[in-house]
Amino acid sequence: GPLATPAVKLAGKAMKFVNPKAYISGAEKIKKSVFDTLGGSKAAQEAVIDEGKKKLQREGGHASSVESANVSLTDELAKANSKFEDEYKALGELDVRPQHIIKLYNKMISKGIKKGKLGDLEDAVNQMKLGQKSPTDALREIKAALGSAAYGKDFKAFKNILIGLKEDANKLFNDAAKRSGKGKEVADLDARYSDFLKLDKRIKQSAGSESKVSNLIGSITSSPRKSAVLIKEYLSEINRIGRHSGNENFVTDQMELLRSSLSEHMFKGTGSTFITFVETESGRKALRQLYPDISGKTFKNWA
Repeated sequence: GPLATPAVKLAGKAMKFVNPKAYISGAEKIKKSVFDTLGGSKAAQEAVIDEGKKKLQREGGHASSVESANVSLTDELAKANSKFEDEYKALGELDVRPQHIIKLYNKMISKGIKKGKLGDLEDAVNQMKLGQKSPTDALREIKAALGSAAYGKDFKAFKNILIGLKEDANKLFNDAAKRSGKGKEVADLDARYSDFLKLDKRIKQSAGSESKVSNLIGSITSSPRKSAVLIKEYLSEINRIGRHSGNENFVTDQMELLRSSLSEHMFKGTGSTFITFVETESGRKALRQLYPDISGKTFKNWA
């Protein structure tokens, strides 16, 4: 590159006398030997770090990225939840039979879930009995309560039971929708809501806590060996949230926050972490995901 020192260029010429396909490890040793002999290794590395900073470093850093990520994650999850609530309400009253709801509640108790453990669900059932809530509204709230409990940390021992009860509640709702001529609409809505509920629990449990978001983002951006896989998984989940909240820019915004956090980590101190990223295939793969405008060749040239 334009910042290469004479030592780098000379090392490159020396490399031409070696067959890289047959003697890859030997070639690396020769390159290092030339660098060290001419005293150019340190200067060349500093030049690479400087060039990397110019292309990859972002303003802010980990702390500001965490603050922004926490706010945006919390907001988008709330938007998605609110959007689903509005869509379910927009369906109007369905042909829900109160006796079916009572039967579902009794089944829950018979499975070992004690009274009082699912307060929202019990409130919905009791209000329906008193005529304070329609059977349709009660069943909506029961579905939501069972879904939250099934994927929550407080009911691990009952997870499979709760998932089964949630499926029973879904069937009651779908059957009522069919009787009301809205079967297709409900099936589509249920499918989308079920996808949203599958969101990685680490993200759901981190939202609203800067310390948890800090740990989450830190774990994603700190390891050249693991970051490529973790970034891919995280952005997939972020895409899931944005798809259901209606925010088309959510992935792009979160990528910028990851870049800001990662760049502080890479160039902190001597910049040795940046070198570790570009010298490993997994590290370069992680960088290519977050910096798609920079070619893979550039990352490899920095190695």
